[in-house]
Amino acid sequence: MQFRLFSITCISALCLLWESGRGQIPFHLAVETGTSASYSGVNTFAELHVTKGKHEIYGGMRLNLTNTYLPAKMPFGMSTGYRYKFAEKDKVYGMFWLVYENLNLKNAGPEAFIHEFYGAIGAGKSSKDDKLNFFGALGSGVIVESFIDPTSGKKAPTNIMGGWARISVSYRLF
Repeated sequence: MQFRLFSITCISALCLLWESGRGQIPFHLAVETGTSASYSGVNTFAELHVTKGKHEIYGGMRLNLTNTYLPAKMPFGMSTGYRYKFAEKDKVYGMFWLVYENLNLKNAGPEAFIHEFYGAIGAGKSSKDDKLNFFGALGSGVIVESFIDPTSGKKAPTNIMGGWARISVSYRLF
């Protein structure tokens, strides 16, 4: 499942970059790291971001730092999404985010997972040379959780609403 979603992110990036730059690179590539808090707990992440104009897509791995889910420790997951930059003035700008994150709960069984879908509003601040960027965002969305109920032995899916917060820093490679 994670490989398919990562593949979709890569294909989307290639479609976004299809235009030739005629001697110029038609996009920017950046690495980003930070911390997010959501239904699944506190997470840290490392992502690769591709930006073209005001549009940005990203994907990467996330590591859960808390053990908020009783049956299992949550090691690794995936984070991917889309950001749109708006209202830029003096290196400060607003951003609209669409976010997908997941965690596989391997210790809770083979079919245990958490999928998180969020819409968010955030802000960013660029350095003078636009290489370093700082971000913050708040959002809400839908969480789909599934695990095997230990009492009945059946799959127990749950859909709930939840909140999401994120702070991060990115460095533009080119």
